[in-house]
Amino acid sequence: MQNSNTTYNQKETFYHITGYFDAETVAVLEDDLANLIEKETGRLILDLSTVDFIDSSGIGSIVFLFKRLRVQNRELVLKGVHGQPARLLKSLKVDQAIHTEFSEDTEALQ
Repeated sequence: MQNSNTTYNQKETFYHITGYFDAETVAVLEDDLANLIEKETGRLILDLSTVDFIDSSGIGSIVFLFKRLRVQNRELVLKGVHGQPARLLKSLKVDQAIHTEFSEDTEALQ
């Protein structure tokens, strides 16, 4: 299982996810993610630096967030992406549509 926390800045919201970002995690975080879309303003930074695994449900959640935020003229940033999540986001070319900041160790492998 995972845990998450949210940090707020005037124009940015940082949301940190740990562990697996899979169907179970998406179900647990559903209300949090909806609140980030509906109640916050500015840029949303999704910190994935401690996410070791992501599946299609996690990818779908990210794409859903991206689309909803874009309608509000807001930006989604994926931060600290590494390992299996980085490989999957790159293979699906999600990083070409959504601003993605890979961890240093992932960048060194390119």
